Amino acid sequence: MALKFFKYEEFDSPDYPGSADLFMDRDFLRMLDTARSYSNGTPFKITSGYRTPEKNRAIYKNLGIPEVKSSHLYGRAADILATTSRDRFNIVNALIKAGFNRIGISEKSGFIHVDNDCQEYGGQKSSNVIWIY
Repeated sequence: MALKFFKYEEFDSPDYPGSADLFMDRDFLRMLDTARSYSNGTPFKITSGYRTPEKNRAIYKNLGIPEVKSSHLYGRAADILATTSRDRFNIVNALIKAGFNRIGISEKSGFIHVDNDCQEYGGQKSSNVIWIY
């Protein structure tokens, strides 16, 4: 599947080159590509896409919090760099327009998490939620 705004490598787990092509959910990537087209030119720099179990474990250990079954493990999530209030607005607005309804915002770490791991898209998590890190 061709993406207009992204390369698969942007979503690779750092410890597994080529993992995005193998494991990223295609519906998620289509939605994210659509969202990027709605962002008023704000780029979506991916800071985390697919994660191996080892990478996911390391991230939670570094944060000092218990590990959870992250949507990144299933290729249904991405973290997007967002360091200004304008970027956060444009990215969140674009994500919602594209149909995403699971968004996490980290002002401290400067990223927005988005996933489609909810029942409408075959996942198990709650819909219509925005949380803060």
